[in-house]
Amino acid sequence: MSERVYLRLIADDMLPPEIVDAYEYVRPVAEGLVEALSLDLGDAVSMLRDCDVAQYGGLEKLRAAGRADLLNDPFEYDTAELDDGTVLRW
Repeated sequence: MSERVYLRLIADDMLPPEIVDAYEYVRPVAEGLVEALSLDLGDAVSMLRDCDVAQYGGLEKLRAAGRADLLNDPFEYDTAELDDGTVLRW
């Protein structure tokens, strides 16, 4: 299960007040952004609730797995080299 857990940044207003109690583990990382854990189900992604976090090994274990999975997830970017040798990636 842990190989399908990812850390995600979401807007803090994506958690409506009526369900925020189910996501007490979520933590702020910047103004307007929070870090949450999501589970990749193949054809859908589900954000983990507090009860899911407890069931699947606890917060620290899942955060570590989510971080590792995110770092191992390949991504594409473009590169440009400036005349002074500076390399830009985006």
